[in-house]
Amino acid sequence: MQIMVRLAGSLAERAGAPRVPVELPEPATVAAIIGELQRLHPQIAAVAASAIAVVAGRHASPDDVVTANQEIALLLPVAGGSPKLFRVL
Repeated sequence: MQIMVRLAGSLAERAGAPRVPVELPEPATVAAIIGELQRLHPQIAAVAASAIAVVAGRHASPDDVVTANQEIALLLPVAGGSPKLFRVL
């Protein structure tokens, strides 16, 4: 089956496209899809390892199964900010 993987931010920049297809036998887990994506696009392997997978609008665990009709999105975690912004006067 072919799964379309939607890439966010620097993942898309490094892969050269915001969406890339991954071909795997059914059933495929999120971990298998990410592993195959890393094999096909080694330039994003390190960054993809820390990505957050989203399937059907929900965070997905590595063991979650993705079907042929679903799309997986890989989002990069966001960090930072300042506690001062939330200080109540």
